[in-house]
Amino acid sequence: MASDRPSPKKKATRPKKKAAAKKRATPKKRHSAKKNPARTTRCEAPAPYWKLVARAAFILLLTLLAGITTLTFLQSISAVKGISFLTTEPVFFFGMGMLVLPLLVWGFSDQLLYLYVFGHELTHVIFIYLCGGKVFGDIRVSVTGGHVVTNKSNLLISLSPYFVPFYTVLIGTGFLVARLLVDLNTTIQLGPLAFKPMFLFYAMIGFSWTMHIYYTLTMLLKDQPDLHMNGTLMSLLVIYLANSIVVTAFVILASSSVTLRSFLTDWSTNLINLWNATLFRIAALVW
Repeated sequence: MASDRPSPKKKATRPKKKAAAKKRATPKKRHSAKKNPARTTRCEAPAPYWKLVARAAFILLLTLLAGITTLTFLQSISAVKGISFLTTEPVFFFGMGMLVLPLLVWGFSDQLLYLYVFGHELTHVIFIYLCGGKVFGDIRVSVTGGHVVTNKSNLLISLSPYFVPFYTVLIGTGFLVARLLVDLNTTIQLGPLAFKPMFLFYAMIGFSWTMHIYYTLTMLLKDQPDLHMNGTLMSLLVIYLANSIVVTAFVILASSSVTLRSFLTDWSTNLINLWNATLFRIAALVW
């Protein structure tokens, strides 16, 4: 009886050692499995040098175009005789529409923000389809933000809402269609006041474009994923250049002294002068 006692103890201790060994083995397997994704991320190849050079060249080109456009725009504005430009009908009613926005933002800030986010995301959707992409699920829109799920993204898709004023384009398209049907420059007498339907068009353009600029600047001050996709600096340059073209187009349409031909002539002259000055400086350094 005494000799039989040790054997059960040995049999009981062996399973415990096996169980302990199994317990020690399982964390090792899990730990090694967690290391695999880290290894794959470390093996990612850096961006080729030609891509970095191409991005730097594109940023330099955008900076050049934005600078020349801004310079030519300021020259065109200064060429217009003071108050005569501000008192034209398009500019006057455009300014009236701009003044309406602060009043509505003060009283209906959430409603206007929701409209802007809706137009922002819908612009994404339009350019997704124009670029051959697809949209999955519903468009998420709220006063805190929105998003669209798609299988494709590029510079045009990600930045289009920041330089395409959705409601301004919508209003302009509506008035272009209405212009084919009726004469919008016909004077309508409202008691002592003479009114033209085009005055309403100018005011609505001013209001919608100012709303676009106001909320675009508000969004750009926040951390926007759209800007990080293509680089913040390049994205801001594209947005600035595109909005400068929109402002210039309005000035050309509103002013009788600034035409598209004169603006393009001044723009090309500034470009040639800058090119000649750059070559002169390079020649002075070499020789």
